Amino acid sequence: MLKRCERLQNCLNKMARLDCIYAQIWLVLFYLTVAISTDPSSNPVQYDSASSPPLKPPSQSNATSSGPSQLSEKDSTTHPYDQPVETSTVGLSDTSFETSKIKPTTIEETSEKKLIKLEAASPIGQRGEFSLTNEEGEICLKALFEIIFKIYYKSKTADENQVSIPLSAKANADGQCGSDKEDAILILQWDEDRYTLKFTFKKNPKERRWVCERIQLTYDKQNNPDFAGAVNPGICVVHTDEGDTFFGTKLGMSRSCKTEDDKTLISDDKKNKVVMEITRLHLQPFDIVNGTFGEESPCPSDLKKKNNTASLVVGLLLAMFILIVISGYAVGRKMGYITERPGYSTME
Repeated sequence: MLKRCERLQNCLNKMARLDCIYAQIWLVLFYLTVAISTDPSSNPVQYDSASSPPLKPPSQSNATSSGPSQLSEKDSTTHPYDQPVETSTVGLSDTSFETSKIKPTTIEETSEKKLIKLEAASPIGQRGEFSLTNEEGEICLKALFEIIFKIYYKSKTADENQVSIPLSAKANADGQCGSDKEDAILILQWDEDRYTLKFTFKKNPKERRWVCERIQLTYDKQNNPDFAGAVNPGICVVHTDEGDTFFGTKLGMSRSCKTEDDKTLISDDKKNKVVMEITRLHLQPFDIVNGTFGEESPCPSDLKKKNNTASLVVGLLLAMFILIVISGYAVGRKMGYITERPGYSTME
């Protein structure tokens, strides 16, 4: 009976040591995976802390209603927390949908106007395909991209509003073909010419590269449902800073990018600001052969994502190798193939 108790005690001690080993294994794997696969220098997602989250579009019943319902005299008093809703229509190529903007109301009115930021519902992105042809009918410029403009403006109800305007995939394309001495220009107009986007590309034969040296957006806030209640409505022109260049690529090659860095466009008087988001871009303004893009040149942001993926794969493989080695050691100890060295005893 005493021998059986001793054997049982020895088995329990071995199981306790085995559980401790497995706990150490998982702890080591966790720290290795985090240390190898995490790259703190790269942060492809950027959040705009100055903007508020987008509002959800209203339900179909609210969008199709002819107007606000009539209240009876009994219900004419408004609760302090009730918020009146104003609707505005955002154009999206041939279709449109309505978004709601909430006018904040406060119980105590102050003489000083507070800064309130409003944002329309996020639009559905559209990837447009645009091209220009020369006098011989050959394609000289080709562009595919999806663009969303975040336009900031003042209204009668808020000091700063934000509306998101997508580039229509059916925008009218115009411009001119470029050469070694002349710039290539791409002009896109949509929504009854309320919006005009202009790209200016320059060719540098000595450096064997082409770049975009200017991006300009012209938009009209006059009688535009996208800018309901705008202060000082009229035509606004915003553009990139002088001297800045974009999309630098070798001649004969095309620029390809899943997500480009955001471009900031500002008016000359610094009163109007637009943030330009470009995704799924494929662009070539010079040296197009047979109407097809040249060899693709990826953008830096895409290369960073590939490097992050490679680091993660290496970290996982190393973690699996360490797991196999330590698990083999633990199993060997349990099966008795690996014994303790003489002269050492287990601390209990």
